[in-house]
Amino acid sequence: SEKSAIENQIKNVQSQRQGLQQDIMAIDLQIAETETKLQRLGEQIKETTSEAEIAAQELEEAKIRVAERDELLKTRLRLMYKFGDTSYLEVLLGATSFGDFLQRFKALKLIIDSDVKILEKQKQDRDLIAAKKAEIDKHLVALEGLFTESELLKAQLNEQRKSKTVAIA
Repeated sequence: SEKSAIENQIKNVQSQRQGLQQDIMAIDLQIAETETKLQRLGEQIKETTSEAEIAAQELEEAKIRVAERDELLKTRLRLMYKFGDTSYLEVLLGATSFGDFLQRFKALKLIIDSDVKILEKQKQDRDLIAAKKAEIDKHLVALEGLFTESELLKAQLNEQRKSKTVAIA
């Protein structure tokens, strides 16, 4: 009967051992899956960071262009103020001949076209600045979420490794 009891204990221990080995294999699979998720998250973090850096660079470039055009427009306004309030009509009517009139008209058209282009580019860059700021904010929110998820996965991985150590012990 003692032999039978010991054999039963051996069977129970072997059964427990097999169960623990299966548990360890399951934990190993969970660890591998968690590590894969962490790796993917790391790649997403790198990609999002890279996109945010590109957007920040584009934002800075647009800000520089806007500042340069603002200076140009301020200079233009100072010159207009300095030389008085001469209207385009006065310039055209001051022509001495029809050829002079056409030359003045072409010159005024070039000036007006140039001013319009400057203002259009200024508006485009201001819109771009707003869009890039929104894009950067979106990337920062995404990064915050990715870092939070990464920390949770790291904690989960640590728990899985502890569970494996306990099961092995």
